[in-house]
Amino acid sequence: MKLTIPTKTCLAMALAGVLITGCSSTPEKEPVEEPIAATEPVQMSVPEEEPAPVVVAEPEPVLAVHKKTIHFEFDSAEITSDSRQKLVQLISTAQNNDLVNTRIVIQGHTDATGPKTYNETLSQERAKTVEMFLKANLNSEEWKVEGLGESQPIATNENPDGREMNRRVVIEYMSSNKPLALVQ
Repeated sequence: MKLTIPTKTCLAMALAGVLITGCSSTPEKEPVEEPIAATEPVQMSVPEEEPAPVVVAEPEPVLAVHKKTIHFEFDSAEITSDSRQKLVQLISTAQNNDLVNTRIVIQGHTDATGPKTYNETLSQERAKTVEMFLKANLNSEEWKVEGLGESQPIATNENPDGREMNRRVVIEYMSSNKPLALVQ
């Protein structure tokens, strides 16, 4: 017969330096019966399926998407000299590649300073300014310009550095002809 000593008693005895056996912190469980093992292998039949026909498809051109982000001064839709250099680089790279089926999406953004409606208008003006700059030098089959205001911040609006990062226009240049290497 096995004697099980309650946990509290075991702890008290252990603290007193008494060597004890049979202490258990969990109640003893009843023995579980072992499952009976099969003595003969079980045969299973799997229905045979006909192999699927092999279809060879022509590969489609890969859509290459490249993004460039430019930033703006507070309460301004004027392109800064730093941003102008980035746009010139984008134009140069695009002109040096033979692109077909191109699409340019320009999204303007603001920080959260000021009324929401004002920020939506300002973000649209920023996107339009970039569009005019690019259209003077790039041909594209499709242009999409959006003013998203303060709705999609990429940084906090709680400090000047975060607000500066949120005052931006993101240009997405897509081509289904071949990849276009633009530096972010």
